[in-house]
Amino acid sequence: GYNYVYGETINLLGIKYGNAILSAFPIVQHENKKLYSKEIETRGLLKAVVDLDGILYNVYTTHLGLNSDERIRQIEQINQVIEEDSGYVILMGDFNEEPNTNTMQEISDRLIDSAKQFNNGAEHYTYAFYSDKPNTRIDRIYVDRDITINNHYVIEEQISDHCMVMAIISRTDWKKEGNITLIEN
Repeated sequence: GYNYVYGETINLLGIKYGNAILSAFPIVQHENKKLYSKEIETRGLLKAVVDLDGILYNVYTTHLGLNSDERIRQIEQINQVIEEDSGYVILMGDFNEEPNTNTMQEISDRLIDSAKQFNNGAEHYTYAFYSDKPNTRIDRIYVDRDITINNHYVIEEQISDHCMVMAIISRTDWKKEGNITLIEN
């Protein structure tokens, strides 16, 4: 019963790979942009405009490249797209790099890292890098500064090598009271 959009980034002999957004709310528009890639594996930025009781949210998901130089250019592209958007912005995905690096510090200062609002400790690790336990935080949710982050969770998964990242958000000017749950996996 969810609304969804899919943004293909790879199609090799019929084997498809990409990003997807699921929403309990109507998706009124979507767009899939290719991001710079110098590797074989192309990357993308999927946007869905989600209608929450007449208020539009620009929801983005991405999976950045493994190469540091690629990620720098990909973050530049993402920032350009986000800065052109009016309205509320949510960005989530696998960034393939810790949040405190120089590259990741370049993410638009319009956005707030949901985990940083809730003690950026080991409970927020999302991926096990050469380990049996998650020990790095490469999967994140960023929200517009006008959005209130009520909570942030990381839940270990059996269906993925990455943990599920959840943020509970709200806004004070909603017509109806309530929260929205964002999940990145």
